[in-house]
Amino acid sequence: MCGGGSHGDPNYSFTQTYNFTSGGTLTLKTRGSGEQSCTIPAQGGTVVFEARGNNGTITLIREEITRQVRLIRDPNPIQQEIDQEALENEVENELEEEIEEENEEEMTQAIRSSEISRELELENEPEQEKEQETEKEAEQEQEIEREIEQETEQEKETEKEQESETVQEQEQESEDEEEQEEETEL
Repeated sequence: MCGGGSHGDPNYSFTQTYNFTSGGTLTLKTRGSGEQSCTIPAQGGTVVFEARGNNGTITLIREEITRQVRLIRDPNPIQQEIDQEALENEVENELEEEIEEENEEEMTQAIRSSEISRELELENEPEQEKEQETEKEAEQEQEIEREIEQETEQEKETEKEQESETVQEQEQESEDEEEQEEETEL
C-alpha cells in the first residue's frame, strides 16, 4: 500500500487515494505510528493514505449527498382522489385475480389427484382380481381336502362297523357251532 516502504529513510514520502465501492474496515500498521483503523460506510467512500518516513496515516473522506424535496400542493385534489380510488380498485382486482388463480390451481390439483387415484385403481384391479382368484382357489382346495377327510373318516367308520359285524358274525357262528357240537355230543 505504501509504494514499497521507507526502509528507514526519514525523507520518504508517499500519498495514495483509494475509492471503495462497499463498506468494511481498513487497518494500517506502521513502525512509527502503530495500528490505525478506518471504518468505511456500507455505500463506500474515499480513503487517503499518506506515509512520511516511518509514520503513516489513513483518512476517510466522506461525501455526503443531500437532497432537498419540496412538496407542492396538488391543484386538483379531486383528480388525486379519483386516482386513489382507481388504485384501490386495481389492487382489489389484482387480489381477486390472484384468488381466482389459486382456486383454479387447487381445482386442477384436485382433478389431477382424482385422475391419478383412478388410474392407480385401474392398475390395481387386475392384481386384486388375481388375489381374489387365488383366495377362491385356496378356499376350494381346503373344501376339497375337508371332503376327502370326511370321506376317509366315513370309510374308516364303515370299515370298523363291517369289522365289528364280521366279528359279531364270527362270534355268532362260533357260538352256533359250539351249540351244535354240544347238541351233537348230547
